[in-house]
Amino acid sequence: MQLEHTLEQEQECLVNKLMRRIDKLEAETSTKQNNLETLRREKVELENTLEQEQEALVNKLWKRMDRLETEKRSLQVRLDQPVSEPPSPRTIHDLQHR
Repeated sequence: MQLEHTLEQEQECLVNKLMRRIDKLEAETSTKQNNLETLRREKVELENTLEQEQEALVNKLWKRMDRLETEKRSLQVRLDQPVSEPPSPRTIHDLQHR
């Protein structure tokens, strides 16, 4: 009878230990699951932010390229025009005394 009682106490003690361990593991699992969900949301937010920043940068570069292309065409037009010589001092003098 005493042996049976001792075995029951040991079993109860083991069951209680295992139940506490299960509760602890469930709590840890729940915490980790919550952390995982938070990290997933943050990842999506970071991906969206990165995409927006990349898009803004690409747009900025396209605008800059367009401005440079316009400037290049303008300079090319100026280069294609014949070079006019500045008036000589004699021509200026003659024009003033007419």
